[in-house]
Amino acid sequence: MSRNEERSPVTTQATRITADGWLPDFLLQSGGLAQPWFRAGFCTAPALLVHDMTAAFEATGEAPAGSAAFRVFVERGQRHDLARRVARVPRRDGEDLAGWLERCLGFSEFCVTFNSIASWNERLARRICGEFLLPIAEAHGAPACGADLYAFIGNYGDTPFGVHSDPDHSILWHLGPEDKEVYLWPEERYVELTGGTEPSFDVAPLLPHGERHRLRAGDLIYIPAGCFHVAQTSGFSMSLGVTLFPAFNKELLRRGLELLLREHPEVDLGNLRRGEDPAPLMRALASSVGADGAALSWDLGAAAERHLQQLASNGYLAPPPRSRDGVSPLPDGALRAPGAFRLGHARLPGGRIEIFVRGQSLRLAGHPALPALLDALNSERGLSAAEVVDRLSDRWSAEAAMHLLRLLFELRGLEPAGAVDAAAA
Repeated sequence: MSRNEERSPVTTQATRITADGWLPDFLLQSGGLAQPWFRAGFCTAPALLVHDMTAAFEATGEAPAGSAAFRVFVERGQRHDLARRVARVPRRDGEDLAGWLERCLGFSEFCVTFNSIASWNERLARRICGEFLLPIAEAHGAPACGADLYAFIGNYGDTPFGVHSDPDHSILWHLGPEDKEVYLWPEERYVELTGGTEPSFDVAPLLPHGERHRLRAGDLIYIPAGCFHVAQTSGFSMSLGVTLFPAFNKELLRRGLELLLREHPEVDLGNLRRGEDPAPLMRALASSVGADGAALSWDLGAAAERHLQQLASNGYLAPPPRSRDGVSPLPDGALRAPGAFRLGHARLPGGRIEIFVRGQSLRLAGHPALPALLDALNSERGLSAAEVVDRLSDRWSAEAAMHLLRLLFELRGLEPAGAVDAAAA
């Protein structure tokens, strides 16, 4: 058991962190995620999230410097040198996150942000995906370009970015211990007040015209894309942020195209001359990826759908988790996919199959038993290694079947069946 697990409060995955009945209220009052929404007491167990976030910080101290996406702001300026000092000294017994960061940075007032924090703590990823992202995806539709989790920590006064808007949706889970005040302005009102859409660091004159919310530990606020906002905190506070990336057409096309091109080799189309009829070039490009012009858009759409399956395999979190140590042995007994992170698959040309595991993809020689095998691994019972080998034995060697199983486990796509605490994975 790790040092931070020993300090944990009650940390079983069965402990709920969200209040009952929040989803219909959220979707209705936000107008389908179009308007801001505030809910007091949304998080019923903020101490669990604080523990998970602290464990994520500790995990970065065991990785090479620069592996984690930290930003540090002190004295109203960003300090890249201080970002390399976050969590680089061990946390002392009984030391809370505020004291630890102050000792790491050498400043008593600071702001630390930590993007993709869920990649550093499985328990945190499972809690947020299982109780928040997946319910939203099922009731409203999936965030087609994914989501990310970040931490916003410190006693920094105004948000270091000033009054600003973001191109994506943001949800703040406030975890305390001190309160935080958040002010909101619709874009039209902000333009009336400032004459434009640039961030403003002259915050005080704008505050009387903003919509004010005081966030206490456990409260949540949803800020839609394009809504101008600023947060203020005088004492030390922590917030866990969830970013929902909008389904921008260009981004979806780019991701679909990346998957589509992975299926085809590089083809030299020869020398091209300016001013020639573009039709031959268009036909050559389409045929190089196995399609004619009419079918190319269909193939691209199918590839974008595979991108959604890949996201779903990681609970719609865009950054995948850190892989397990490749030398870790497979656990004895049955293995299954973690509940929030179901294995997916798609058939590819030539009889191959693509397996989606924790936001990544594996391309393999096809086997007719693989789809049913993945369904069995997604079940609560799971499968033992012997059962996996037996189901694939007519075409695959035992070594090939075990290699697939080890790879799925290494990528955190499998856990021991019956595991309750996410930390056990």
